[in-house]
Amino acid sequence: MERTEDLWTAVSQLLRAQVSDAVWYSTFNDVHSLPSDDTVLRLAVPSGTVRDKITSRYLPLVLDAMTEIGATSTQLEVEVVSNDASSTAVSEPTPQPSPSAHPATPTKSSSNESAAADKAEEMADRIGVINKGRLMIEGTLDELRRRSGEANATLEDLFLELVREDA
Repeated sequence: MERTEDLWTAVSQLLRAQVSDAVWYSTFNDVHSLPSDDTVLRLAVPSGTVRDKITSRYLPLVLDAMTEIGATSTQLEVEVVSNDASSTAVSEPTPQPSPSAHPATPTKSSSNESAAADKAEEMADRIGVINKGRLMIEGTLDELRRRSGEANATLEDLFLELVREDA
């Protein structure tokens, strides 16, 4: 078990340096490793939404971090583990990209919470973020990304970061 904890600690440190605070706190902050053998890194996540975000949007970053620390032959499994003692873990195979897949091309999340933001990204010419009745920022998605310094941030990530900064 100590090896998996050390492996996840190293991977998470690399991820922390690559993602915004909004992404870190909404996606990776509550993830921890589960006991497993040396061939698998099992991660416990608090919800299906977090699992979906990791496996669809951030899987290439996680796999790149694993490669960077030398865990190239280690498989990744992401499991939903509830803090509720009556709940059981839900385990689904984590999709591993084919060798021909481009690692820097994350796919859109299918979670309900992200669907509205994903749709807005597709449809809107200009976007305004209002928090507590105040217009915080307005512009095209590319303009919002440039202002935040996060070139690949999703609208959801930008919103979460803005709202957290305004709190």
